[in-house]
Amino acid sequence: MRSVLQDLRYAVRVLAKKPGFSVIAILTLALGIGANAAIFSVVYGILLRPLPYPEPQQLMAVQWGRGATIAHNDLTGVEVKFLQEQLRQQRSGAVESMAVKTDFAPVNLIFGGSAQSVPSLKVSSRYFHVLGVQPQIGNGLGPEQDQPGAPAEVVLSHSLWVNAFAENPNVLGRTIDVNGQEYTVTGVMPSTFESYPAAAVYLPFHLNELDENYVGTNYTTIVRVKSGSTRDQAQAQMEGLSTEFRREYANMDSHRGKFGFLLTDYRESLMQRSETSARDLFILQIAVGFVLLIACTNLASLLFARGSGRSHEISVRIALGASRSRILRMLLIEDLLLACAGGVIALLLSLAAVPLLIAASPVELPRTSDIHVSGAVVLFTLGAVIVATLLFGIAPALRLFLQNRTNLVEGAKSVTASRGQALAGRVLMVAQTSIALVLLAGATLMFRSFLKMVAVPPGFATQRLLTFQVPLTDSRYQTVAKTEQFADSVVAKLKTLPGVEAASYVNTMPFVRGVNDYVVPHARKDIQVNFATEVRAVTPGYFRTLRSPILEGHGISESDTATSSPVVVINKTLADLWWPKQNPVGESVDTGGRAKQVIGVSADLHESSLDQAPSPMIVVPLTQVGDHSIAYINRLFPASFLIHTKTNVDLAKRIREVVHSVDPELPVENIRPMEEVIDVTLAGPRFFGSLFGAFAGFALLLTAIGIYGLLSYLVNQKVREIGVRMALGASRRQVLEVFLRQALLISSLGIVIGVLGAIGLTRFLRAFLFEVRPSDPAALVLAAVLLAITALVAAFVPALRATRVNPVVALRYE
Repeated sequence: MRSVLQDLRYAVRVLAKKPGFSVIAILTLALGIGANAAIFSVVYGILLRPLPYPEPQQLMAVQWGRGATIAHNDLTGVEVKFLQEQLRQQRSGAVESMAVKTDFAPVNLIFGGSAQSVPSLKVSSRYFHVLGVQPQIGNGLGPEQDQPGAPAEVVLSHSLWVNAFAENPNVLGRTIDVNGQEYTVTGVMPSTFESYPAAAVYLPFHLNELDENYVGTNYTTIVRVKSGSTRDQAQAQMEGLSTEFRREYANMDSHRGKFGFLLTDYRESLMQRSETSARDLFILQIAVGFVLLIACTNLASLLFARGSGRSHEISVRIALGASRSRILRMLLIEDLLLACAGGVIALLLSLAAVPLLIAASPVELPRTSDIHVSGAVVLFTLGAVIVATLLFGIAPALRLFLQNRTNLVEGAKSVTASRGQALAGRVLMVAQTSIALVLLAGATLMFRSFLKMVAVPPGFATQRLLTFQVPLTDSRYQTVAKTEQFADSVVAKLKTLPGVEAASYVNTMPFVRGVNDYVVPHARKDIQVNFATEVRAVTPGYFRTLRSPILEGHGISESDTATSSPVVVINKTLADLWWPKQNPVGESVDTGGRAKQVIGVSADLHESSLDQAPSPMIVVPLTQVGDHSIAYINRLFPASFLIHTKTNVDLAKRIREVVHSVDPELPVENIRPMEEVIDVTLAGPRFFGSLFGAFAGFALLLTAIGIYGLLSYLVNQKVREIGVRMALGASRRQVLEVFLRQALLISSLGIVIGVLGAIGLTRFLRAFLFEVRPSDPAALVLAAVLLAITALVAAFVPALRATRVNPVVALRYE
């Protein structure tokens, strides 16, 4: 132990004597390890951290699928009702209890004379029991809450209780106003409780007549498997229920497929419904791992160069009797000290970077409350420190140790690097260059993909198109008549605003998640429909506001009322599916239990994102939507309004005045241009591309530093050779070309190897790419040219310094 402490004190003195080298090495490692720790914090928090509930491995999500195929993450009202009734009867099965949640949405909360918008979650009475968490105070939701007509109860989150009610324990029994309805507070959850998604209030969920017959997959179902029972046993129970369900509801097979109730680990199901997949996170982790690998090869090159200056010291130590293990340990302790210092700074960087990463992410990350620098991240950082030490330290240490042991005299006399050392430095730089090219090729592919994506026409005019939303969750807007009256009044007043050319209502605007339903062509037994069709309820003038053409027939008009014949406009995608090379105007489709005549075919609109093909879609008059359907739509989605203006004018204030003149109690949200709405859908590809580009940029910078350092080292070691060449008549240009040629050779070898690696590895980026192949030649050429230019620029300064060597001074030392 005394000798280890001696080596440690000596390592501190050695590193202190070379502060420039030490600072560069520590910062390089800190950035490389810190980036890995930050990304791992996200990976661990989302994918690996156990859920914060008792026995989380017993929690399962019920989905609709078979084997590894998941048709739907959530269930329909019919399926939820069936499961509730069957599991209530099967007390001896492997499933202990079941809960349902749905309708994550902001609600207007009024208490004490003040109002605020807070996130809500509708849950069944067994929700907290299934998760294994009881309220901190109160009893939560009673079992009667699962039945329609029960007294309205609400459970508060701990943060809302603290911020809004000052932790008043007498809050139980108080009533609060939620969307115009009185709810009685029956519980407050503990501060450690986390729901996914997070909510401030938990409202009762029950199946009413609408929910029981609704075929939309919007109900998240969770079960707890009994302790001592396995997932396989519970799945076997679900398969029996699936058989019974298909027999009882045989008519649903036409659009649900031959699937059944499928159990998935609840933690996995949270990831499945996220915009970010596990594959995306692992690719980022691998990419940032490459950055650390480049940092280690860079540092290894520096240590090789630094080792030549210590040949005399090591030779003397060996001559005085130092053992091989002692020399190796001494060198590795120096390397470990560098890595530990870099690791400490890396943890500090990750503490600051993780919150910034979450805040900057435009995509919805599941379990954000679980993403932080935890003990697992500290252990990961420690492992990265050890791996980095071995990567950048063991090779130079062994090289220096073996050289001096083989020839002590040569080691004592020589102050120049051996050819082996110079070759090793070049090999490291080739490896570093090849890894950098893989990252650079990936970033280039994603950049080209993004450019192609933003160039896709959305199918309508986005210029001077203003949008806003109004939540109609209030109990007053549960019928078509009330919704139509509000929409017509707002649209009529919007049209009178200065600069407004057209205005329209739609239940969900383009590029925002909307309603879908199973639509079939009327009286067509030859067609089996297994896909959902997007449904848009609009007021007259919708297509005129969007500046989207009607290809056949005509659009929704004022004559399409509640008492007129049911009509529908379909988009070109749906027309081509069911009536290829035909004019479908005059045909009929069945939707909502009614046959509706096709009166027009509209151009395709990109309703979800620019990188996805237009979905089949129907447009129906708002007047012809059933009361049950509009009640459900208003409960799930805010009403949207579109305004096409003559010029770019600021109408935000006038829009609020218009809405409040119709209903002063309704909030107006998300007043923004359509370009901004579309830009939100591009934020995910832009964010991941930016991260990948940042990793590639850092790798490119490290490569440039490495080439600069290697050539600077070679110039210093070849001062005498340069002097001889120049004394014999070599020009400065010839000397410059010698070193630039070496840089070009190193980068060329690295580029060739890197291109081969990129062709093999960038295929994992396929999910990130749009209309760009992973082996896209343009991207590979662009990455190679950029890397070659960087290498030449980095090599130019030390090469230029070589041309300024004075032959007389260089030869004087001989």
